[in-house]
Amino acid sequence: MRNITLDTIHRLPYTPPEALEPYASDLMTLLMTLVKTENEDNAVLCMKTIMDFQRHYQKQLTEKVQPFLDLIQEMFTMMPKAVREAFDNPSTASGGTPGMPSTPGNSAQNLGITHSPKPMSPMMSGQDPATEVQQPAKMLVKGMQSFKVLAECPIIVVSLFQAHRPCVHKNVKLFVPRIKEMLLLQAGPQEEAHRLAKAKGEVFTGVSPNIKNRVAFGEFITAQVKVSSKTGQV
Repeated sequence: MRNITLDTIHRLPYTPPEALEPYASDLMTLLMTLVKTENEDNAVLCMKTIMDFQRHYQKQLTEKVQPFLDLIQEMFTMMPKAVREAFDNPSTASGGTPGMPSTPGNSAQNLGITHSPKPMSPMMSGQDPATEVQQPAKMLVKGMQSFKVLAECPIIVVSLFQAHRPCVHKNVKLFVPRIKEMLLLQAGPQEEAHRLAKAKGEVFTGVSPNIKNRVAFGEFITAQVKVSSKTGQV
C-alpha cells in the first residue's frame, strides 16, 4: 500500500504547476522523513519524487534544499557500515539464506527490513493459503543503508548545486571527504584478493569468489561509479 501510494505521488502531473504548488512543501517534508524509515524500493521512489518537485518548484522549495543535502550527507556517512554488513559479516558475505536483501545485511531486527508481499500471495490472489505453494518473501533493507538509493543521490546533488549556487561553497566542503571515503571503500573479500595478488606481483581484476552476494556488490560498484562521474561535474 505504501509503495502504491508513493508511486501515485511520483506520477502526479506538474501541469498546470499551480495544482501541486500548495502541497509541494509538505510533500517534500514527508518524503525526506520517509527516506529515513522506508525500505530501499520506497526510498528510491521518494528520492525521484523529491527531485521532480525540486525541478518544478525550485523557488518555492529553496528552504528545503539544505535539509535535503544534510540527509544525503547522512546517507554517505552510513556507507562504511553498510559495506561491512553487506560483505564482511560472515552471515551475509556467505550469501545468507534465500530471499535475503540485496543490500546490505540480513538482520530484520537491526535493519528494519520490510517483507514485501509477493505478487501471487494469498491476500492478492484470493487463493486458499493451504493449497498455494509458498514462496520466500522479498526482503528489503532500509533506504538509508541502500546502495540503490545512494546511486540516485549524485545527480540530485549536482542538480541542486547548479540551481542553488549559494549553497555550493558550504556543502562542497562537507561532501568532498564523504565522497572520497565512499570511493575508497572496498568489500573486505575484494580487498583481500587485491592484497594477495599484489604479494605475488600480480594484478587482480575480477570479483573475489568470497563475495557471494553478487547483486549487492554490483549495486555497490554502480553507486561508486555514479558518485565518481556525477560529482565531477560540480
